[in-house]
Amino acid sequence: MTKPRPHLSAVVAPLLVLAFAASASASPHQLALIQDDAAFVEGRRGDPRALLREARHQLGADVVRANLYWRAVSPSPRANSKPRGFAVGDPSSRRYRWAMYDHFVANARAAGLRVYLTISGPTPDWGSREPRRCREGCIWKPDSRLFGKFVKAVARRYRGRVRYWSIWNEPNHFGWLLPQYSHRHRVRYSARIYRSLWYRGYRAIRRYDPARRRSVLFGELAPFASPRAFFHSSMCIDRRGRPLRSRRQRCPRRPVRLPVGAVAHHPYPHAASVHPLSRVRGRSNITIAYLPRLKRSMRLAARHGRMPRGRSIFLTEYGIQSRPPDPFGASPRQQARWLNQSERLVWGDRRVKSTAQYELFDAHASEQFNTGLRTAHGARKPSWGAYRISVTAIRRGRRRAEIWGWLKPGSGRQVVDVRARRRGRHPYRVVRRVRTNPRGMFRIVRHGRRATRLVYKLRHRTAGGAWHSRAATVRGPLRYRR
Repeated sequence: MTKPRPHLSAVVAPLLVLAFAASASASPHQLALIQDDAAFVEGRRGDPRALLREARHQLGADVVRANLYWRAVSPSPRANSKPRGFAVGDPSSRRYRWAMYDHFVANARAAGLRVYLTISGPTPDWGSREPRRCREGCIWKPDSRLFGKFVKAVARRYRGRVRYWSIWNEPNHFGWLLPQYSHRHRVRYSARIYRSLWYRGYRAIRRYDPARRRSVLFGELAPFASPRAFFHSSMCIDRRGRPLRSRRQRCPRRPVRLPVGAVAHHPYPHAASVHPLSRVRGRSNITIAYLPRLKRSMRLAARHGRMPRGRSIFLTEYGIQSRPPDPFGASPRQQARWLNQSERLVWGDRRVKSTAQYELFDAHASEQFNTGLRTAHGARKPSWGAYRISVTAIRRGRRRAEIWGWLKPGSGRQVVDVRARRRGRHPYRVVRRVRTNPRGMFRIVRHGRRATRLVYKLRHRTAGGAWHSRAATVRGPLRYRR
């Protein structure tokens, strides 16, 4: 005669007493960053003020990032020469078109979000050292001297209202900066350009927004197009990690030590359509699974005096494409699960200071990035709720399961119910009541014969009703690849 299986209530009954979990200790101060320029800056998805309030109060984002394009605000962008009498470094010039970014900065701050601006190309044609090589949206050989003056104008205009700055978007990618290589000399020409752009931009911010001189981020690297090799070249280090001395790369015997505040990276998995831990070909590519590669390169740069030691990594662009609309994307449920797993993966890394979500809405065209939390028509996807309350369940042994969660909205320590049920049509029951750390994060480990066989879900009670997470089944461990 077989022994009858105990009901779930018998297993969890002793745990129904109020219990508080220890505060998360891996990365307790991680920020949640979100970006959607079409929605928050350009106003093409509805009222930007309402959407920024949604990002802050309903989704719980801390920081909103936007690209500030040199070409978009400059006069005569198609002219080969700078307009006569135009002072590039003077933000009060009537020829500048600041209105769109003025509204964005004001609206974001009013919603309670910290502002992160990436000052980037495309440049006006006259901002290139070879304007005749420019096409629509010029990214060819930007003039770093003129760019430094433009950053001066931006810093003077938004001084005290921007929390984080960075210089140029994805400079290692041919879609943002050209030329990438000098075929004549076979060197990474874009790294040489970027080093000059970053340093002149940093100097302008240091002088005209001195309170944020330590908040100027370096990189905004694309995950493919050899970001590690690009980073080495920009830091005057060769492929073997040794000091690089090259006239062609403008790397003298004693290169300038770049006062990098942190390194910004966009760690999408391949095409933003595969599991975050998927393998990647090429030792120079850095997806979220291979962040140790970037940390090793940063240590090398610090060891050779190219940048300060111990700098953090900010993830400033990330997402998973869903199907539909992308024919090769993840299913909506997979998208939600993979986003939560990505957050748990980097939560265990003290060097990572922010997670990122790009974007709030899907693009209307299926060939563009469709990594939003809403469809192009505004309907909420499962990832919308998964972003607000993240949850993962990880196997820690035959009878141990880790449940990790992040309740983003709100502030201070909050109470969350961890509920569980057996697989099948069984009701959820509260198995633990936990108190989060001040950032809304918690981690607990449950022991027992059934701990790894249950389905877990989080619930947070509010004055307006209860919020629920997605359902999480117990899966294998989440670890970086080497």
